[in-house]
Amino acid sequence: ACAGAVERALRGAGGVRSAAVSCVTNLAHVDFDPLVVTPTHMAALVEEIGFDASVVEERGRAPHTEHGNSPSEAPRRMGVELKIGGMTCTVCSGTVERCLQSQKGVVRATVSLVLSRAFVVCEGPAASPEELQEAVEAVGFDAEVAHAGAAASAGGRAVLHVRAAVDAGVEIDAFAKDIRGVLACQALAGHCGVRQIAYDPTAIGARGLLSRLQQEAGAAAKVEWTSVRLDNEQLQHHLTEMAKLRRGLKLAVPP
Repeated sequence: ACAGAVERALRGAGGVRSAAVSCVTNLAHVDFDPLVVTPTHMAALVEEIGFDASVVEERGRAPHTEHGNSPSEAPRRMGVELKIGGMTCTVCSGTVERCLQSQKGVVRATVSLVLSRAFVVCEGPAASPEELQEAVEAVGFDAEVAHAGAAASAGGRAVLHVRAAVDAGVEIDAFAKDIRGVLACQALAGHCGVRQIAYDPTAIGARGLLSRLQQEAGAAAKVEWTSVRLDNEQLQHHLTEMAKLRRGLKLAVPP
């Protein structure tokens, strides 16, 4: 519950692309736009909800080079996202995290109990995504590779508000959590039947996310979008998705 509260506070800040909190190391790994939000501001947000926070390390996105090496000569980093099943407490997430951190080539592994996900960064000769999956399964948890690719890919954050039947809220949360690119899903305070879904628009577009929710929840849930908010307006791809949504809505309304 504590880790989830900190993750939600960080993801709610403008400019934050993703945030994962480790109950084992007591560290939060945050991907953010420094032009929009600062580490000091994020630490203040965490302190506002009752936790101590300080900036431990800040790293840029540019590849790190030494001894005159060019960026192309720097070790290649790969990011792997695993869906984890069977975790019920921080002891479980800690077991999975330590397991992943011990694998060959892993430079960082963070497990989110709230999202049932593991986020792993590997460098150089390293264990494959399938080997990471097998390692987690070997310690007693279900695992599935949700995504694997270059760790330095550009991120982003957007929020989709959807309205659904009141009794479908819990199911919507469960469906959303299993969709790649979804960062969080929760009820929107003061708006009956509306769910607030934060997601990475470089992983899934607004139309694709809405379509998946409608497909998984079924017609009885009456899922429909109400609004889309983009935190990083430089993501032109997502702006295009928003324009398509608006055009689709206009075409659906009879004259």
